[in-house]
Amino acid sequence: MANIQEEIKILRKLHKKLEEVSDNTLLPLLAYKYIYIQDPEDLRYSDFKKIIVDGPNDGGIDAIFNHPEDDRLILLQSKNYSQDISAKDTILNAFRKINATLKDLKNLQTANYNKKLRSAWSNLYDEDKSIEVVFLTSANITKELITTIKNKLDQEEIPFQATIYTKDDLEFFIDNSENSSPWVQSATLDIDKNNKCLCPDNDNGVIVNITATSLKRIYDIYNIKLFQQNFRYFIKDKKVDPKIVESIQKNSNLFWFLNNGIIIACKDFRLDGDKLRLEDFSIINGCQTTSLIGEHNFSNDFYLTCKVVKAPSPEEQDAFVSKIAEASNRQKAIKPRDLKSTDKAMRKLQMDLKKEIPAPSIFLEIRRGEKAPRNAEKLKNDLYGQLVLSFMLQQPAKARNSSRTMFDSPSLYSAIFKRKNFDKETIVDLWDLYKSFMDYKDKKLKDGNFSIEEAETMIEYIHFFVLAIAGLIVKVKRGLFDITAKDCFSPEGEKKLQEDNIQGRFLNKEIEDYGTILFGFFDCILEDLTNIFKDHKNTIGTEANFTKVTEHYPKLVLPFIKDRFFINDYQKKLRKDFLNLFK
Repeated sequence: MANIQEEIKILRKLHKKLEEVSDNTLLPLLAYKYIYIQDPEDLRYSDFKKIIVDGPNDGGIDAIFNHPEDDRLILLQSKNYSQDISAKDTILNAFRKINATLKDLKNLQTANYNKKLRSAWSNLYDEDKSIEVVFLTSANITKELITTIKNKLDQEEIPFQATIYTKDDLEFFIDNSENSSPWVQSATLDIDKNNKCLCPDNDNGVIVNITATSLKRIYDIYNIKLFQQNFRYFIKDKKVDPKIVESIQKNSNLFWFLNNGIIIACKDFRLDGDKLRLEDFSIINGCQTTSLIGEHNFSNDFYLTCKVVKAPSPEEQDAFVSKIAEASNRQKAIKPRDLKSTDKAMRKLQMDLKKEIPAPSIFLEIRRGEKAPRNAEKLKNDLYGQLVLSFMLQQPAKARNSSRTMFDSPSLYSAIFKRKNFDKETIVDLWDLYKSFMDYKDKKLKDGNFSIEEAETMIEYIHFFVLAIAGLIVKVKRGLFDITAKDCFSPEGEKKLQEDNIQGRFLNKEIEDYGTILFGFFDCILEDLTNIFKDHKNTIGTEANFTKVTEHYPKLVLPFIKDRFFINDYQKKLRKDFLNLFK
């Protein structure tokens, strides 16, 4: 069983600077580690620097970051309490305070807030993003109190999704990341006493009417554990949810007609009189319905439709469940990445990268939560796409912005995941270069040694630009792109630059002091990009915008890099060792 305080002690080992940081300040980092990125080994000290804004004049916001799986901006407040919370105003006032802060931030009334919050907001906020405010505590809160709080917030019409995570929730996510089955072991649902059901010709499915009270009962026991095979957990929808709640509480006789019901995938089931007995199961569609029934009281029981399915064989379980979840989950947005988890090209790419030769074996995570084998390094397929898009295809801004669209656009998906020039050796070096930059960034932030003030913020956003510049150098050195041509950055030249034509190893690790020179290269690029940003700050705005706008790379960055690495004799001499890093 997870121990939150012990987990916080582990966080302190990231860097000696965290030894003096309070438990309350580290609690959001713990949530970020286990609830959001869901990869304990993928956390760095730089994450602390990036997301934590806790301190004087923080407006009630302790952490701010983009949700890694969708377009939500997360604003989080944490309270590290030793005793359970029983006063609703403690939590209500936290949400109200952040609501007031949000109004100020949106209206550019930011003078009274600390620099970390102002900087993070300006770099992360986008009008197209939905905002989720999270109250996180190491104490427990009764479900009745949480329901009361959410009802009150609904009455006050707050303009964001309000989420409450308690001690039990955080411990669940910690346990689930380390050793947990994605299936609930067993449960029983009450069905229509008349035992009316529909069955296919085989024994692999059934449609029954289940009682809402029995669904609420298992929700009270298992809560979010019920949805481990779902593509995503319940995301509040202010337009739809109130209508569903109204039908639950006031028009329950119409609920069966108004609602699509739920779908349960399981490894086995059986009908036993007026009982539906489930083994190793998960609700793969109907997270919204189940959550709203589970979180609201109602006086009259009612029926809803429940489809139960199981795979023809254990070997087909994962693909079978994915296909059904993909076909049925259309009420709310699903991450496009998940919809490609059963694609043949994606499966083939996963197998090609998993091969042990050339080393290392790389496990391509094509579905959220997949566990990598012990001897393999895990690489998420959206990050893989971003690496290819920035390095091979020379589109670093699109790489940053296209973690979703790369799975939606057929042409972009094909260019990234169905590459004719794929070879694992190139990917091994590219993956190694990316990890090296992340190590450099972590060390740089720990040391705090920045020659230009803006570089400390810029370093958070330039990783794909660094990869693109490395790819440019490789293409030039191999004669794949003529950077000395006068029209090299014309539309035709840009098209030539974006050709997918790099194969084989490109890192020259045999040179003396490779690691030191590589970090020097990163230093050089960080300084170059920061200076370009400073020169155009009035028109660009923020460091985040600099790496977000597509035209900045070809129009601002490439001419600068061309001059400093390939034209200016004095600069070429200074950067000679950096060019030797690549072959």
